[in-house]
Amino acid sequence: MDAPKQIKVVTRDDASKLVDLRVRCYAGAMGFVINPAIMQWTYNDSRNYNLGAYIGDRLVSIMRVEVAHSMVEVEFKLQVKWTFDPLKFPVMILSKASTCDSVKSSGLNALLRHWALQIAKQWGVSHVLGTFVEGSPRHASMGEMGYKFYSNLAGWKGDFETDERITVADLETATHLEQALDVTKRIAGATFTDYRFTPLLAQLTMPPQLKLSPKQPLRRAVSRNSGRMQKGSQTAGKKKVPPRRLKA
Repeated sequence: MDAPKQIKVVTRDDASKLVDLRVRCYAGAMGFVINPAIMQWTYNDSRNYNLGAYIGDRLVSIMRVEVAHSMVEVEFKLQVKWTFDPLKFPVMILSKASTCDSVKSSGLNALLRHWALQIAKQWGVSHVLGTFVEGSPRHASMGEMGYKFYSNLAGWKGDFETDERITVADLETATHLEQALDVTKRIAGATFTDYRFTPLLAQLTMPPQLKLSPKQPLRRAVSRNSGRMQKGSQTAGKKKVPPRRLKA
């Protein structure tokens, strides 16, 4: 009998599986360097949700679903000064997506995004945000979903570091959520029916707003200095320039 396939929320009990998958996937990442400490299970994993695709008890794909209640949180999490279209809070941020090489072409990223968007619909968030190094293969499919794209030419300067151009993706749920749900379901294909979604959407409650300190608005759950930066690839130094809007 084949092992059951399901989508569920990754708990602390499976933290080692989640960390192992992140480390293996990001070790070969190109275009940026990574603070290895952020691959670990942190406070952000405990207060938010990691959707995981399982084959039996093997975790093969993950995507973190976060909520930001303020511009301070958005700019901190996306490592960008927001000079783009206005946001209405709360918003959802999708991050830390990783998939095993053995199932990379099976549509699992689209499947996890589909269920993350269903959660966005349940919570009534106004935008779903994400960010990636410019030129990523996901750009075309996300454009089909209805995402708008902005460019942060200054790159990342935090737990992820690069001088490459960074794309910020913004899906406005009022106008494009249903379109994005349709596209992700189509891209997932047979995988959509192969994997059973086990959580009850109504039981996934929105994380509360962070209590921010006036002196230190946001603290990292793991210090940047807790590990050396690991290379995904070498990036050449470039002159810093302010973010600009990309034409959709």
